[in-house]
Parts: sequence; structure tokens; C-alpha cells
Amino acid sequence: MTALNDKVLQQGKNISALSHSVNTLGKQLNTVTNDVKSHGLLIDGLETRMVATGKTLSNIAASPPTTESTPSLNEIAREVQLRSLLAVNLIIWGVPKSLNISERISHDNKFVRIFLINLILRFRLNPYSAYRIGKTDYNKPRLLKIVLSSQVAVGSVVTTFPKLQVNPPDHLRSVSFTRDRTQSERQSIREIYQKLSARREKGESNI
Repeated sequence: MTALNDKVLQQGKNISALSHSVNTLGKQLNTVTNDVKSHGLLIDGLETRMVATGKTLSNIAASPPTTESTPSLNEIAREVQLRSLLAVNLIIWGVPKSLNISERISHDNKFVRIFLINLILRFRLNPYSAYRIGKTDYNKPRLLKIVLSSQVAVGSVVTTFPKLQVNPPDHLRSVSFTRDRTQSERQSIREIYQKLSARREKGESNI
């Protein structure tokens, strides 16, 4: 009888342990089920985004090609650096060249000195260099490029020259100038003038 009771107690313990194991497995099953549902939602979200991305790519492929492109960081950095280098330069039109080939350089340097003295009365701006640029044209002199010491010097010339044009000396009557610009800047200015010209052709006058 005692042996039977021992067996019954042991079986009870086994059943209790089994029941505990079943409960533990049930909890684990619920956790796995929740994880599966969560992953299912993630998968659904990924599928939705993949479909949207596919539509976007299809739209891009179907859209007509454009000539404009977004500049890269390297291109932007190069443009900024080039503009900084050109900011100390001036380009002058209408400076006559010397008929004596051997005197042309000294003639241009003398003109630049007089040009700057006429513009800047309180102090002299000695250019680092001055030289002709552009293709040779026998009907008009080539452009004269002046390299000054700083952007401040260029700004002084830019602000003073219009005042001088009110009553210019004879040797400056046919002269005009501009800042030195990059190809990108020149293209932007050209496009602006083209747009203004098109607006004038359509009848706009107050522009």
C-alpha cells in the first residue's frame, strides 16, 4: 500500500511538472505568435514601400530626360574656389593697343596705371599683372585683364568708375569694364538677358 501511495505521489508530481511545462509552452507560443504578427506587419510595410519605390522608379524612367542636373559637392566646391580666384580680376573693353609691337606691353601697363589713378584718388592700386586675353580681332582690340591685390581693390574700382563716367577723360570715353566671372556665372547672366529679351518681344516694357 505504501508503495502504491508513493507511486501515486510521484505521478502527481510528474503531472504537476507536465502541467507547468504545458503552461510555459503556452506562454512561449503566445510570444512567438505575437512576434510572428509583428514581423508580418513589418513585412507588409516593407512590401508597401517596395511597391511605392517601384512606382517612383517607373515614373522616373517614363519621364522625359532633362538637360539640367544637380551639381555634386565637388563641383560646387570647385565653383566657389574659382569665383574666389577670379574675384580680384577686372576685364576691360575698348583699350586701344599700341601700333608698335615691341611697346604693347608697356603701353598697356601705362594705361592701367593711369586708369587706376583716375579712379582712386586717395591711394594707388598697383596691379599684380595686366595682359590681353581673347582671340585676335583686327577690327577691335582684345580685352585687357587686370589682376589686383584684393577683392576690396576691385570693389573700389567698381564703385568709383560710374562717377568717372559722368565726365570721363578722353582716353576713357570708349572704355568699359566688368568683373571677371566663371563660365557658370556668364551662362546665368546670358540666360537672364535672353529671358528679358523674350519678355520685351512679348510687349513688356516696365522691366
